[in-house]
Amino acid sequence: MTGTARALDIRQVQHAGDHYVVANVNLKNDLLRLHWTNPTTRQPYLTFTQLQERLRKEGTPALFITNSGIYAPGFRPLGLHVEGENCWCH
Repeated sequence: MTGTARALDIRQVQHAGDHYVVANVNLKNDLLRLHWTNPTTRQPYLTFTQLQERLRKEGTPALFITNSGIYAPGFRPLGLHVEGENCWCH
């Protein structure tokens, strides 16, 4: 998620003794983006800090960042990954 959200709702939830942070985004009003690899280096982002730095340089600071899936060795996403207009299925 980047930019200034108009409909971002973040709250803490407890269920069955476990604690979760839940973020709801209204996709009619805000942009939700997935980032797997750095477009310059073509290398996967290995830390949230790497992604935050890239977004800062682009002028689109993140409002929140989370791991969005399950990854295989080599930091490749498993299953369907959609980023912009590109789709990968591993």
